[in-house]
Amino acid sequence: MNISNISFDGLLDEALSYLILNCGFSPDLGLFHGKMGYILFFVHYARYSHNKQFETFAYELLDDLYEDVNKDLPINFEYGLCGIGWGIEFLVQNGFIEGDTDEILKEIDRRVMEYDVFHFSDFSFRTGLGGIVFYVIARLSAQRDKFVQVFDKDYLDALKYVLLYTEFTEKDELPPFLIDTYLKILDREKVGVVCLPAILSCINLCLSENLSSISLGLYNGIAGHLLYCIQREELTKNEVCVFSNNSNGSIKRKSLVIFNEESQASNYGVGNYIKELIRAFQDTEWELVVIHLRSYRGKTIFMERIGDVLHYFVSNVRLLNGVRDTEKQNRLYYRSILLLLYPFLSKLKNPVFQLNYMKMSDLASGLKKLFPRSKVVVTIHYVEWRFSLMGDKAKLHEILSHPDKKENITLCKSLESEKVLLNLCDHVIAVAKHSYDDLRKIYKVPKEKLIYIPHGIEDSYSKLARKDFLSLKRKYGYTEEEKILVIAGRLSPAKGCGILAKSFVDLIKEYPQLRLIIIGDGDYTDILLKITPYWSKVSFTGYVNKQILYELLSISDIGVLPSFYEEFGYVALEMMMMGLPLIVGRTTGLSELVLDGETGITVPLYTDENKSEENVEVLKSGIKRMLDNPELCKQYATNGRIRYLEKYNFDDFNQSLVNFFVNIF
Repeated sequence: MNISNISFDGLLDEALSYLILNCGFSPDLGLFHGKMGYILFFVHYARYSHNKQFETFAYELLDDLYEDVNKDLPINFEYGLCGIGWGIEFLVQNGFIEGDTDEILKEIDRRVMEYDVFHFSDFSFRTGLGGIVFYVIARLSAQRDKFVQVFDKDYLDALKYVLLYTEFTEKDELPPFLIDTYLKILDREKVGVVCLPAILSCINLCLSENLSSISLGLYNGIAGHLLYCIQREELTKNEVCVFSNNSNGSIKRKSLVIFNEESQASNYGVGNYIKELIRAFQDTEWELVVIHLRSYRGKTIFMERIGDVLHYFVSNVRLLNGVRDTEKQNRLYYRSILLLLYPFLSKLKNPVFQLNYMKMSDLASGLKKLFPRSKVVVTIHYVEWRFSLMGDKAKLHEILSHPDKKENITLCKSLESEKVLLNLCDHVIAVAKHSYDDLRKIYKVPKEKLIYIPHGIEDSYSKLARKDFLSLKRKYGYTEEEKILVIAGRLSPAKGCGILAKSFVDLIKEYPQLRLIIIGDGDYTDILLKITPYWSKVSFTGYVNKQILYELLSISDIGVLPSFYEEFGYVALEMMMMGLPLIVGRTTGLSELVLDGETGITVPLYTDENKSEENVEVLKSGIKRMLDNPELCKQYATNGRIRYLEKYNFDDFNQSLVNFFVNIF
């Protein structure tokens, strides 16, 4: 492949984006294949493109390297301390950074002198004596105000002796004139500033579209290829082409940038919220942008305009296992995506950044630093402790009273991280009243930055005629006589599928025409075990689109949501909108939506306050009561739909959101 024929909106563009996203996760710290090499590329690219953002990124990578360097690293030039030390000397001598390398590198200098040069059997440039000599030359060539004895004279003399009396071979890959240069520098002759060795300047690589199969490093890797392009001035100095020509011709006065992360949550509650948020701001003065993180559309970063909304898809990293700490993973990932997105985000007018996940504190911090005049808003869809403790607030207070206990450290750390996010954000939106109260009392969010805006969804209900109802049941394989229970959502232990399965097995013995539809994806293993041997009476649909979901809700008789924890309960709201009577777990979010004895039945899901045993009997009894009382079901369904129309309709949600964002500046 001839790189001179590659346009920047092609392979080189993708290679640069791919390197930005992945390089921070590399476990290799070395010059040839790791972080030291990436740093050299980015400082060169920053100087070449006159872009300070790349310089900042390089310095942050250098900080990471300082943090990770340890005494267990090998001494060699390719992977180890000599290559890293040489890279730092290169940066200082070439004016990329300032610093006293005699102080910075004194530990590496000491380590070098610990090795007896007379006992070397490896004389190669990469992993042996040749690379050490190259490092020593760089250190001795540093410009100093006064003479400093960096290495002991005996060590330098021993090195000279070995160099003069060793027969080096072509396989050792020594740079030309290495020995002559060393002898000159011992005689106090000037040799100029250090330059990149030829082995890292000559690229024997053809980029391909499958970048994941190529090394990231300087040596025959993506960084090396891009550096070679800079040296030949074939890499554009302009911004990445994905950010150009993205206007639809209209002039927008404000910009709402919504951050989403592709996950199971993005298919359910969070994803539905974002869809409603987009719908609320269509045909307004706001430019709408949705950034989908940890996504993949064939490129590291991909832009697509859908209607009036601009969507950016940024892929996940390939080297995630290189960093095992989740908090650090998030920090590195958000740092990289901000560099990728900066050319576009910096052009937006009056941007408001809307976040949807509690682990986005590093993203919020980066946005505030880059765009200090912007506003950052977070919507609270969940908090970690409620997931971990199934909403048990008493247990939370017990943990917080003993934060130093080993078993409590992880959760307390998570809570503190969430507090950091809330402090960084200018405004916090609570989607449920209990969330609002917890944010005030537990997280100490000031009242003036907190607002309660409950979910609202568009009304998709249409009462079916009897013949259409029966036709729809037949479409999905059900007879007129069969009674259908339905549960929907992301399958997890917190959703209570297990307790529903146990109840269903008991109920079907009394109600042989009873059927269960489980809508959503996740792990079915536990449910399949618990419904034994009534598998044929249960339908697993996996994830379905809205049309199919609403059709299945239309033919169902009772909605069952025995969740141990729901921040809000989006599926419950959809069921209420569709006129379905509900029986739900007596948990915070669901108890706000479903009024016990008025719009449905709420049941305690544990037999005692210690939550030692699931309350199968009370759930089974509630379902039985509804099966035996069709009129009661009709009453709950009617009242539930009225409650939806009065409290959770889309128009009110739309107006509340728009009013909030309009007055945000």
